Amino acid sequence: MKKKLQFLAVLLIMILSYSGYGQNTQNKLEAHLSEALRQGYAENYIKGYTQPLATAFGTIMGGALYHRAYTKSFPRFDVGISGVYITVPDQELEFIFNGDKVPTFFGTNSESISGIVGSGLEGYWLPQLHLNVGLFANLELMARGFKYNIAEIGDIRMLGFGVKYGLSDLIPIPMFPVDLSVQGSYQTLAVGDWLSAGTFTMNINASKGLIIMPLDLYAGVGFETTSMTIGTNEISNIGQFGVGDISFDGDNNLRLNFGISWTLFILNLHADYNIGEYNSVGGGVMVVL
Repeated sequence: MKKKLQFLAVLLIMILSYSGYGQNTQNKLEAHLSEALRQGYAENYIKGYTQPLATAFGTIMGGALYHRAYTKSFPRFDVGISGVYITVPDQELEFIFNGDKVPTFFGTNSESISGIVGSGLEGYWLPQLHLNVGLFANLELMARGFKYNIAEIGDIRMLGFGVKYGLSDLIPIPMFPVDLSVQGSYQTLAVGDWLSAGTFTMNINASKGLIIMPLDLYAGVGFETTSMTIGTNEISNIGQFGVGDISFDGDNNLRLNFGISWTLFILNLHADYNIGEYNSVGGGVMVVL
């Protein structure tokens, strides 16, 4: 028991303090926003250019939150790496500005009427160190975080916590022969010192183990909301062209997901498909104790 607790404490510290890796050079996102501000484009343009990014960040943070509905008891836990891959819909590659179609951040990196091109990045994935630890009274804590670099976006720092509450003991099993739970989480994401985003999610989860093999099927329905703030005055070398903080919401709302989880001894592999404002694929590799 003591060794398990020590191991868990070390892993939790890793999740909360992991510094990852990255580059200090200006990325495409910061460079393009800097150019837009220098050309006199103000709040409406910045919002239109980065709106899909807010929704994408929310989709990433709301994904791969669980791979089973039942909760564990203390000191049992799962620890490993989870990740989400997202593709941006074609209609989010452009937006209308002054009657013309111009690229969003995810749009084409060729010439644009506005003079500001996109990044050409239409899909990407983000990993996170992920920990689930059983508590008491059907409660389970989730914590995860990471620092990851995408050349087009820059150094991305993520940190989040959540709580899952098991419902199986409250519902007669003959009526619902599956495990059920509810889960709430809040996660934050930052790019440099000038962009921050937060996502709140609430899910209802269900899972069912198969008798003849070590597989679980899981599914869920949830609601997520995302907000993002761009501190234009903090963008590198912007000088007097900054226009203060610009805040807006992502288009995130309802999400459905369906997945499969395989466990053998202390190893778990899982993957799921998410249907939402932007579709995504989530998954992870866990050590389960």
